This record gives sequence, C-alpha cells and structure tokens, in this order.
Amino acid sequence: FESYKLKNLVWIDLGGGTGYNVEAIEEYVDLSMFKKIIIVDLCSSLCQEAKARVARKKWTNVEVFEGDV
Repeated sequence: FESYKLKNLVWIDLGGGTGYNVEAIEEYVDLSMFKKIIIVDLCSSLCQEAKARVARKKWTNVEVFEGDV
C-alpha cells in the first residue's frame, strides 16, 4: 500500500464484528490513509465490542454501525 501513496480512501467492513480486521491491518497500513473506515455488523454485542476497540485505540476515522447488509 505504501508504494502507491494512496489517501482519502473509504473502507467499509461488512460483517466487521469486533473491529479486529481494522486492528490487524493497522500493523501493515497507516490508517490515516483512510478518510473513513466504517464497520457494519448485525450483532449488537459485536458492535459494542467494536466501539470499545475504536475508543481504546483512539481511532478518529472509524465508525461502527449496527445493521443488516
């Protein structure tokens, strides 16, 4: 990713569960290249875990939505 110098991307993680995918990719990619990261999941308890992860990691460009895709 770094070689492309991408920025202002939007990532929608459908079935994103606890937000672990965002944390895992953060090891390889600078999350600031994303204008917005949206986690969507149907399960409210998983969304609550994702929201807690977002708060704990202090991600300002990540939002969590409970919904059916």
